[in-house]
Amino acid sequence: MPAVGAAEEIDVNHGIIDVVAFQEALLIEAIFGIVLLTRILVGFRF
Repeated sequence: MPAVGAAEEIDVNHGIIDVVAFQEALLIEAIFGIVLLTRILVGFRF
């Protein structure tokens, strides 16, 4: 029984890490997207 409890804790912690990593990846992609978009807009203006 204790082994099952430990496995559940590991799964929960792993899930939290996955969520944080996923949010970080989304944030990085959003920043790159905004930079790329501003470069395109600036390129069209000049």
